[in-house]
Amino acid sequence: MKYQDIVVVKRWIPILKEYERTKAKVTPRPFKFVKDLCEAHHIKKKELGRYYHKWIESGRKPESLLPQSECGMGSGMHIDLTLLQQKGDALLSFHFGFINGFKS
Repeated sequence: MKYQDIVVVKRWIPILKEYERTKAKVTPRPFKFVKDLCEAHHIKKKELGRYYHKWIESGRKPESLLPQSECGMGSGMHIDLTLLQQKGDALLSFHFGFINGFKS
């Protein structure tokens, strides 16, 4: 695991364990309500719920707390710019009588 991954895991594991204690109303606990826990750690309840469900669904594996790879231009999606240019030129010439900026 990379250093930044370790930092994420070390931040979230104690928060999630405290969340469980707060939800189960185990005493003693430092937070009476989940909203107090969220305010103390400067997170939103929705974010806490997302991390908690990912963590539980994975069987409490720390790796589940790491961000997943995002889809985008760098992950296999490729746009052929020359094809877009040709189609754009064809549309311009069809609609306006222009090819590459010059009137035909």
